[in-house]
Amino acid sequence: MAFKNRVKVVRGRLTQKEFASRLGIHESTVQLYEAGHIPKGDILKRIHTVFHVDMNWLLTGEGEPFPEKGPTMIRERAAPSFSHPTDPMVEAIAVIKEIFDSRNQPLIKALATFLHAIKLTYKEAAGLKEQRAANRMVEEVKVRFGQSAVNKGYITPNELLDALKAQVEENFKTNTHSFIGEILVKQGKMTEEQVNEILRGD
Repeated sequence: MAFKNRVKVVRGRLTQKEFASRLGIHESTVQLYEAGHIPKGDILKRIHTVFHVDMNWLLTGEGEPFPEKGPTMIRERAAPSFSHPTDPMVEAIAVIKEIFDSRNQPLIKALATFLHAIKLTYKEAAGLKEQRAANRMVEEVKVRFGQSAVNKGYITPNELLDALKAQVEENFKTNTHSFIGEILVKQGKMTEEQVNEILRGD
């Protein structure tokens, strides 16, 4: 069922003027909707709220327009329903549907490319977030190790500071990142047994 026909189903026995009045819009705007124009997100949400119409049906034609009034009320519907949509979500879905309904292939291809770019950006941002979390964990281990080594009397605070400086310089020059314990062993400040003892939490 085309969107214009779904609007007529929602309007029911109301005149276009009465329907427009309930929505707070002009009668001519209703005529545009019933001619095939897709409303903006805020109007879609208003139709959903005022006439208790299922948002999924309004946008796609799938499911029941008024599920609470029909026999489907007694069983769970398989199709998802946007019970409490937000304006941006509803408007985005309406715009995407309008583009696909237009069957304008260049426009549809451009939309698909744009959505793919958004997906990649989201994945990249999620990956960056995970990397930052891992970096924080490494820094926490480094701090705990240094504090434990100083507290056990294996090294002095100045020796820890020298090892941290050496770690930064190594990372800058060779793009490698040695564990602080390895550096302290190389410098002869700690033994491997002492490092393993701290890592074990003894």
